[in-house]
Amino acid sequence: MDWPLYIKLSVMMFLEYAIWGAWAPVLAARLLGPLKMSGKQTGWIYATLPLACIISPLLAGQIADKWVNTERLLAVAHLIGAMLLYAAVRKNTFKSLFLVMLFYSLCYAATLPLVNALMFQKLAENNLDIGKHSPNIFIWAPIAWALVGYSLTGWRWKFKTGEQGRDCLYLAAILSVIMAVSCLFLPDTPPAKSGKVPIVEAMAMLGNTNFLIFIIISMVVAGLMQFYFLGTARFMQDMGIPPKNVPASMAIAQAVQAIATFFVLGYFLTNLGYKWTLTVGAACWLLMYIVYVGTKPRWLVVASQSLHGLAYVFFIIAGQILAEILAPEEIRNSMQALIFAATVGVGLFFGTQFAGVIMDKFRKEDKFQWRPIFLVPCVIALVCAVAFVSFFKEPPKDTVAQEVVGEPRPSEGLGEHHVLSYGLLTENQPPDGFVALFNGKDLTGWKGLVGNPITRAGMSPQDLAEAQVKADENMRTHWKVVDGVLVFDGKGHSLCTAKDYGDFELLVDWKIETGGDSGLYLRGSPQVQIWDPVQRPEGSGGLFNNKKGPGKPLKCADNPVGQWNTFRIIMTGERVTVYLNDVLVVDNVVLENYWERDKPIYPMGQIELQSHSSPLYFSNIFIRETPPT
Repeated sequence: MDWPLYIKLSVMMFLEYAIWGAWAPVLAARLLGPLKMSGKQTGWIYATLPLACIISPLLAGQIADKWVNTERLLAVAHLIGAMLLYAAVRKNTFKSLFLVMLFYSLCYAATLPLVNALMFQKLAENNLDIGKHSPNIFIWAPIAWALVGYSLTGWRWKFKTGEQGRDCLYLAAILSVIMAVSCLFLPDTPPAKSGKVPIVEAMAMLGNTNFLIFIIISMVVAGLMQFYFLGTARFMQDMGIPPKNVPASMAIAQAVQAIATFFVLGYFLTNLGYKWTLTVGAACWLLMYIVYVGTKPRWLVVASQSLHGLAYVFFIIAGQILAEILAPEEIRNSMQALIFAATVGVGLFFGTQFAGVIMDKFRKEDKFQWRPIFLVPCVIALVCAVAFVSFFKEPPKDTVAQEVVGEPRPSEGLGEHHVLSYGLLTENQPPDGFVALFNGKDLTGWKGLVGNPITRAGMSPQDLAEAQVKADENMRTHWKVVDGVLVFDGKGHSLCTAKDYGDFELLVDWKIETGGDSGLYLRGSPQVQIWDPVQRPEGSGGLFNNKKGPGKPLKCADNPVGQWNTFRIIMTGERVTVYLNDVLVVDNVVLENYWERDKPIYPMGQIELQSHSSPLYFSNIFIRETPPT
């Protein structure tokens, strides 16, 4: 990544989370202390952001898709947010402060997904691996929380403002102004043309039982964080920790989060897998609340802040990465929006209400009974950890799959075009009239993926050539030929034909593992779907990204996972017919243009074997070009 781009994206990420970190950890102390609000009222003030996170991303996504550059929308939202934070400083009653914070949260919540979307888009446009480069930018979020906490402590030491606690709102307002100005220097990010509604595209994934379990437990665990945010600052002060030292004490969590994100998370995911990494995350919160229940010694309570940082890394961030690898490539942004709405939105909203009620229940004469208060999230965290271990299944690991030679392949129900494709892993002989796209020996005739058709069309010949060199290097790292079979290790990007095609008939043998997910892009547009029929009972072969026309296959014709399947795909003009294992599953359906919904499918384009973070196997890939109609 070139340094100017890295610096701009890192500054954006830093300021985005510095604003949040300036007020979120310590505002509760002002509400419960000088303003004398109840736990329930405090919960409602903190509920403004989760409520906004359910609403604002949808609206902001539409505005950014249709009318306004993303960086300009970010600047305006943060500038308005700064004015609202300044107004919040002067509000001393529950109703007035709630309304101001609600309007502020609507502005701020709109910026959270936009920041991620802008970062992912710029990484993709520069042909940079998101999984490799995004952590180097995400790392600035916990660093921002930690630094702003220590800065606020220094402020309170210098100016003695900790007792009233309004200084956190002033600091957040100042940072919002800085963020608004810095957004004007971000890379130009014009509106997209798809006009899609975020989140809705990803809702179908909830039909996957494993993913549904993950979402439900994520919402519950995220809700438990509100006991941390609503209670920790006042809890520490009641234990005798001076108010001016509370921000720095809580900032230990963000310091540990930054270290764990950079040094530990990758190791855990590789060696423990997602199931146990997420379980460790939930267990860290359990341990922290156990320490809280003990209520002493003070040093142990302060040290336990590191457990919150570890829990956030191993559960929240690991969960976002899990959603990334489970989501089809074409709905990854929507999937992140769904995770965001489920955890920061629904989870935190109900968490604020629940935590507020519990805090009020165990409050007597303006004093909180902290042991029974924290015993509640302690028990719930234990239940979540046990439920996750019991019901969540580990997704397929991102490793090269097992040996494929010698495995049986289907031998019944084959059409005339398919007979020669079975059992010829090494000979790779095409039927009459067809030519082999894959020679069974190496990657000749194939290239790495560079962006999408719109991105490629906007690149100069020199830029495209340079990007292609990098894409080809990535391709050779993750796509290999093993005993006549084209094997993808589950990492990297899609594999593309070096040649563009118009009308054609295509034969492809393919195989996946449990939970596998892939597809075939036709003329560079998604896609004829491939996935695990156990998890997606409708089966493979459908035109997944169709919105107006049929997208699902007529019937499920998949062989069991681990066995070979064969596609026969006929593309004539805009229309596609698909046979899966000699069964008609798509009958002359228009393939819609995913990239530009208001236009027909491109007349020419490359054929792509979609990467989707799971091992894939292809062999006997044959094509017969047909005259245009």
